[in-house]
Amino acid sequence: MTIINPITPQEAKDDFDNNKPWFVIQAFNNLIGKNFNGTEAKITKDEAIEEIIMLCPEKINRNDVFERNWLEVEGTYRKLGWKVVYKCPDYTESFPAYFKFKK
Repeated sequence: MTIINPITPQEAKDDFDNNKPWFVIQAFNNLIGKNFNGTEAKITKDEAIEEIIMLCPEKINRNDVFERNWLEVEGTYRKLGWKVVYKCPDYTESFPAYFKFKK
Protein backbone atom coordinates (compact mmCIF):
# COMPACT_ATOMS: atom_id res chain seq x y z
CA MET A 1 0.00 0.00 0.00
CA THR A 2 1.29 3.46 -0.91
CA ILE A 3 1.12 6.15 1.71
CA ILE A 4 0.18 9.59 0.43
CA ASN A 5 0.88 12.61 2.59
CA PRO A 6 -0.96 15.90 2.26
CA ILE A 7 0.89 18.64 0.47
CA THR A 8 2.62 21.09 2.79
CA PRO A 9 2.10 24.83 2.49
CA GLN A 10 5.72 25.19 1.31
CA GLU A 11 5.26 22.50 -1.35
CA ALA A 12 2.10 24.22 -2.57
CA LYS A 13 3.92 27.57 -2.73
CA ASP A 14 6.90 26.01 -4.54
CA ASP A 15 4.56 24.32 -7.02
CA PHE A 16 2.72 27.61 -7.62
CA ASP A 17 6.00 29.55 -8.05
CA ASN A 18 7.60 26.95 -10.33
CA ASN A 19 4.71 26.29 -12.70
CA LYS A 20 4.40 29.51 -14.65
CA PRO A 21 4.29 29.05 -18.43
CA TRP A 22 7.55 29.81 -20.24
CA PHE A 23 6.09 32.89 -21.94
CA VAL A 24 5.15 34.51 -18.60
CA ILE A 25 8.73 34.23 -17.38
CA GLN A 26 10.01 35.38 -20.78
CA ALA A 27 7.70 38.40 -20.66
CA PHE A 28 9.05 39.48 -17.27
CA ASN A 29 12.65 38.73 -18.31
CA ASN A 30 12.19 40.91 -21.41
CA LEU A 31 10.79 43.77 -19.38
CA ILE A 32 13.40 43.51 -16.63
CA GLY A 33 16.14 43.63 -19.26
CA LYS A 34 14.50 46.55 -21.04
CA ASN A 35 13.87 48.58 -17.87
CA PHE A 36 16.93 47.68 -15.78
CA ASN A 37 19.01 50.72 -14.83
CA GLY A 38 21.89 48.84 -13.21
CA THR A 39 20.17 48.64 -9.84
CA GLU A 40 16.49 47.99 -10.43
CA ALA A 41 13.77 47.58 -13.01
CA LYS A 42 10.30 49.06 -12.70
CA ILE A 43 7.57 47.38 -14.76
CA THR A 44 3.97 48.53 -14.85
CA LYS A 45 1.24 45.95 -14.53
CA ASP A 46 -0.10 46.98 -17.94
CA GLU A 47 3.33 46.48 -19.57
CA ALA A 48 3.52 42.99 -18.08
CA ILE A 49 0.02 42.08 -19.26
CA GLU A 50 0.69 43.34 -22.79
CA GLU A 51 3.98 41.41 -23.00
CA ILE A 52 2.37 38.19 -21.74
CA ILE A 53 -0.48 38.49 -24.24
CA MET A 54 2.00 39.15 -27.06
CA LEU A 55 4.16 36.11 -26.20
CA CYS A 56 1.37 33.66 -25.41
CA PRO A 57 1.04 31.05 -28.18
CA GLU A 58 -2.76 31.02 -27.84
CA LYS A 59 -5.17 33.93 -28.15
CA ILE A 60 -5.80 35.34 -24.67
CA ASN A 61 -6.99 38.59 -23.13
CA ARG A 62 -6.36 40.57 -19.94
CA ASN A 63 -8.94 38.56 -17.97
CA ASP A 64 -7.14 35.32 -18.85
CA VAL A 65 -3.91 36.70 -17.37
CA PHE A 66 -5.69 37.54 -14.10
CA GLU A 67 -7.72 34.32 -13.92
CA ARG A 68 -4.58 32.20 -14.37
CA ASN A 69 -2.60 34.20 -11.77
CA TRP A 70 0.17 34.84 -14.28
CA LEU A 71 1.16 38.14 -12.65
CA GLU A 72 2.02 36.35 -9.41
CA VAL A 73 5.74 36.03 -10.15
CA GLU A 74 7.28 37.59 -7.06
CA GLY A 75 8.15 34.29 -5.38
CA THR A 76 9.72 32.90 -8.55
CA TYR A 77 12.11 35.84 -8.86
CA ARG A 78 12.78 36.13 -5.11
CA LYS A 79 14.10 32.56 -5.11
CA LEU A 80 16.72 33.73 -7.62
CA GLY A 81 17.89 36.66 -5.49
CA TRP A 82 15.69 39.51 -6.68
CA LYS A 83 13.97 41.79 -4.19
CA VAL A 84 10.51 42.15 -5.69
CA VAL A 85 7.84 44.62 -4.64
CA TYR A 86 4.41 45.02 -6.16
CA LYS A 87 2.80 48.41 -5.53
CA CYS A 88 -0.85 49.07 -6.30
CA PRO A 89 -2.61 52.34 -5.48
CA ASP A 90 -5.29 52.37 -2.82
CA TYR A 91 -8.46 54.39 -3.18
CA THR A 92 -6.70 57.62 -2.11
CA GLU A 93 -3.85 57.29 -4.64
CA SER A 94 -3.59 57.56 -8.39
CA PHE A 95 -0.68 55.90 -10.18
CA PRO A 96 -0.23 52.83 -12.37
CA ALA A 97 0.35 49.60 -10.44
CA TYR A 98 3.92 48.37 -10.86
CA PHE A 99 6.51 45.73 -10.00
CA LYS A 100 9.97 46.75 -8.86
CA PHE A 101 12.80 44.23 -9.21
CA LYS A 102 15.99 45.14 -7.29
CA LYS A 103 19.24 43.23 -7.24
